[in-house]
Amino acid sequence: MLDCYDRDAVREYLTEKIAGQRRTLADPHSFTTVDPNFIIADAQWRLRWLDCAPAGARYGAAPLQD
Repeated sequence: MLDCYDRDAVREYLTEKIAGQRRTLADPHSFTTVDPNFIIADAQWRLRWLDCAPAGARYGAAPLQD
């Protein structure tokens, strides 16, 4: 389970999520019901949120704590 208070763990998770969705986009035989571009954009936005998150933030809920 992802430690929601560990900024580095969440950053690693989101980075892998972006890489996985880019692999999906590159594969002409892949099928998904959610647009990978939407998932990539969301993960990139959450990564930007991590850079300015307050100390003690629950990063797994980012950016719901705005």
